[in-house]
Amino acid sequence: MAPPRARAPRLPLGFLSPGSLLCDDCVVERTLYPQESQRPGVYLCLAPEGRVVVKVAALYYPPRQKLWQRLPGLRHPHLLRIYRVLTRDGYFFDIEEYCDEGTLDDRVPRPGSAYPAPTAEWVATALVPQMLAALRYLHGQEIVHRDLKPANIFVSGQGEGERMLLADFDISSVLAQERTSRDTQRAAGTWIYTAPEAFPRYLDTQSSGRVGRIARCNDYYALGISIIELLCGTTTLHQCQLADLFDCYLQGGDAGAARSRVIVAAHPEPAVPPAQFSFRPRGAGDLLQCSLSPLSAAPSQPIILGYQNLL
Repeated sequence: MAPPRARAPRLPLGFLSPGSLLCDDCVVERTLYPQESQRPGVYLCLAPEGRVVVKVAALYYPPRQKLWQRLPGLRHPHLLRIYRVLTRDGYFFDIEEYCDEGTLDDRVPRPGSAYPAPTAEWVATALVPQMLAALRYLHGQEIVHRDLKPANIFVSGQGEGERMLLADFDISSVLAQERTSRDTQRAAGTWIYTAPEAFPRYLDTQSSGRVGRIARCNDYYALGISIIELLCGTTTLHQCQLADLFDCYLQGGDAGAARSRVIVAAHPEPAVPPAQFSFRPRGAGDLLQCSLSPLSAAPSQPIILGYQNLL
């Protein structure tokens, strides 16, 4: 994460008692995450819009005003709705849609999980189409998300009405349509989901400043890592510390040209047999891939979900 911009003059809100009032008309029901100097606060509230989540920016990381003011205007069925944004007494508030089904991080296969493991069919027919639609819309608005991961994909509804909603635009950046990428000194994100070219790097041997790269393809890279995690429970990247990721991605100087691809070929039949998983971790610096094939499907009719990190 980028270094703090300036020391905040205010004290963090911390835990708020039920009944506390936020931004004039939001009554706190519960503190989900207390606001801290370097972490945003999240509070479940009752507001004129109904039950909402009020997010309060970390004191050291106020939002970028130009993009922040645009958030209420983003309207898409697979983006979390932000009803309004406002400032009170030096605090920055987002009043957001509340999703009582949690996030996809809750669906990652783990011992003791209350949810069944995601299937290849669900990934190919629900998750991928919805997230691709959200990213197409977001990129069409000249916004790169930069922090796509299961914990930032909320779930609304159940069964046939289930929708995935991409959320959390705290570190999102603007990228003009006529540009394919640009440099940034705002190095941020969750590193295990971050594309190699987005890692901070030195501009040249004489430069003391480091820059990362903002590009639309980085969001698809993060989606690929998220898909593997949802299907397999983890990836070899999750076992790496930040120094390990720097080493495997940046050694040799050519990893900045790395790209990724997510390939989904849906089964032509509506009923898809259960899938078997083949996952061979070879280390973060090697080819990482996950292939899924229906147990009884003909070779010409598989669901194939492939991810490749091309180093």
